[in-house]
Amino acid sequence: MAKIIFRWDLDKTYLKTDFDKVSSLLKTFFQAPEKKETFAGARALLLALMSVHESKVTFVSGSPRQMRKKLLEKLSLDGIHVDELVLKPNFSNAVRGRFRALREQVGYKLPALLRMRFNAADGSQEICFGDDAEADAFVYCLYDAVIRGEVSEDETALLMKQAGAYKDQIKDARKWIRRNQEKPVPNPLVRRIFIHLERKSRPSRFKGFGQRVVAIFNYFQAGLVLYSDDLLTREQVNELALNMIQEGEYDALRLANSFQDIVRRLHLPLDKMNALCNSSTVESQSLLHQFWSLCARRLNQLDKSILSEPLPQDGALDFQALIKSGALDRKKKMLGPPDPALALSWLDPLLEDDTTQKDL
Repeated sequence: MAKIIFRWDLDKTYLKTDFDKVSSLLKTFFQAPEKKETFAGARALLLALMSVHESKVTFVSGSPRQMRKKLLEKLSLDGIHVDELVLKPNFSNAVRGRFRALREQVGYKLPALLRMRFNAADGSQEICFGDDAEADAFVYCLYDAVIRGEVSEDETALLMKQAGAYKDQIKDARKWIRRNQEKPVPNPLVRRIFIHLERKSRPSRFKGFGQRVVAIFNYFQAGLVLYSDDLLTREQVNELALNMIQEGEYDALRLANSFQDIVRRLHLPLDKMNALCNSSTVESQSLLHQFWSLCARRLNQLDKSILSEPLPQDGALDFQALIKSGALDRKKKMLGPPDPALALSWLDPLLEDDTTQKDL
């Protein structure tokens, strides 16, 4: 039985999809599996995660159920073994006039996650992947809090109603909340939540969710965090970096910038990242050696006084306050201005400075 479950969203998290226009939606629906594009590093990271001992990979997607065959074919072409794929009943919602449900996610994803949790192995922990186009951070955090008893059944129902869920979705969630109360809960349940910044949101938008929620510009950043959590090996991190550079969307400089960014945002231990940069066993003239040398230089440019500050401990979340601050609306600015020390960190993965150019 799986001891760790990797739960992924699909659209805008693994697959490059566009649902903002009807024409784009139709193109996505009829697109052949081999034509569907994935984000740089997503496939390489998923393949690495599949090798984790006693692991399981599941997808909960807002894609319509009619796309199941094509989506499974695409994942199979990528070598991804899917233990469970949950898709949204969009056609049924449209026929019943439930048009709000076509875009609303809490009423769909929360009951689905609760049901999947009931069928999961006792004691299994979870790592979740989503994006900033929807309410994934909110849903994953609420799901964790509900399972661990921090949010009651009645409070969950109220939050779902405020999010726009329908009565039958709330009733379904209540049923699975009660059933999950009979099962033991590991501590922590959800170890990490990665939010892929597909819409280029500021990482500071997600600070209110605590350190467990990590906003990422790319999957190399996720790989680094999973390495620091002892879930990936150094070799797998090397393979992920090389894969992303060789695919062409990222060069060594841009990837080194994203390395600096995730360290400065206090999601990685400085000592472990120093060791990762400076103890590479790859050949001195190789692309990987040049890349890690760039990362080491980027690390040395950081203000060490910021990195030495103790990290705040995650506590219970106030989901009512998160809703009021815009957690369910990606267009609304959340939680006030970012810390001055981190104010420009969201730009760094895209910047190139003269010093690093000379190093190249």
